[in-house]
Amino acid sequence: MMVTCSEITIGKLVFNYLHNAEATADWEQLTNSCTVQLPANLSLNRNRLRNLVKPGDSVAIKAGYNGILHDVFKGYVAGISPKVPIEFRCEDDMYLLKQSTINDHINNCSLSMLIKKHFNDIETDAVDAELGNFRMENLNRAKILQKLKELGLHSFFRQGVLVIGKPYDPAFAQRITFHLNGEKCNIIEDNLEYRRAQDVKLLVTAISLYPDGKRKEVKIGDQGGESRTLNYYNLSVEELRKAAERDYTRLIYDGYRGSFSTFLEPYVRQGDIVVLESPEESDRTGAFWVDKVVYKLSNDGFRQEIKLGPRA
Repeated sequence: MMVTCSEITIGKLVFNYLHNAEATADWEQLTNSCTVQLPANLSLNRNRLRNLVKPGDSVAIKAGYNGILHDVFKGYVAGISPKVPIEFRCEDDMYLLKQSTINDHINNCSLSMLIKKHFNDIETDAVDAELGNFRMENLNRAKILQKLKELGLHSFFRQGVLVIGKPYDPAFAQRITFHLNGEKCNIIEDNLEYRRAQDVKLLVTAISLYPDGKRKEVKIGDQGGESRTLNYYNLSVEELRKAAERDYTRLIYDGYRGSFSTFLEPYVRQGDIVVLESPEESDRTGAFWVDKVVYKLSNDGFRQEIKLGPRA
C-alpha cells in the first residue's frame, strides 16, 4: 500500500502536511513556479503563519510515498496571498536574478563573456554562441536571459544549475518506463496521440536575428501544416536553412504527442526520458524527452502531469 508523505520547508518552518500545492517545471518558461496552500489559522509560537513568512524566504517541497521523498520544488517565496487557506506563491532560483538592475554594453560579445561578467556567481551549463554587440539597459539578470530567449537561447534552472540553450541533456536524463495498457499499466489518464511521420504536416519558420537588429527568414515544410517558429542567432541564410532542416527532421517522427498523468511514482523530472510501452501495440513503443512536468499534491493524493517533447 502506498502511503503519501511530504515535507515543506518555508524559511525556518518545517511542515509534514499541506492543504494543496502545485509546482511546474518547464524548460520553455524562464521561471519554474509553485503555489503552496497551508491552513490559514495555523499558529506557531503564538504567531500566525503569515507573520512568520516573508517574501524571499527559501522554500523546499518534498513528497513521495512510504517515507521515500522526492525533491518536487526548491526556490523562494515571491508573494503571499492573504486568503483562506493562506497561499504562498513561489519561484525557483530565477527569483534571485530579478533583484538587481544592470546597465552595460559589450561589443563583440559571446555568451561565455556575458556569463563571466554578469553570472559568474552561478553554476552554468551553456552552449557556445556569439551575441554581437549586446546592450543591456535597466535590465535585471532574468530579463537579460529573456533577451537571450528572444534570440533562440532558452534559459532555465535545473537542480540549481542555470542551463542556457541545452533543453535536452543525455547526461542528465533518466529513462523511466510507463505502460499504456495491460496489467502493468501505470498511467491514470492520457491525452496522447500516436502519429506516423508521413501523416504529420508541419511548416517551420526559421528566423535568424543579427546584431544590427535585422533578420532573415526561411520556411521549411508543408504549406497549411501546423506552424512552428524557431529562432536562431547570427546564421547565414545557408546555415539557417540547414538548421531549419535539421530541426524539421527532429519534429517529424513516428510516435506519441501530448501528455499523460500518473502517480508520483515513478518520479519524473523535466529533462528525463520516458519510454512508453504498449503490449497491445508493440510497434508503438517509443522514448520521448520530457518537456514539462506539473506536480499536484493534495489531501486527495499526489499526481504528476507529464508533457512529451520530441523522440529521444
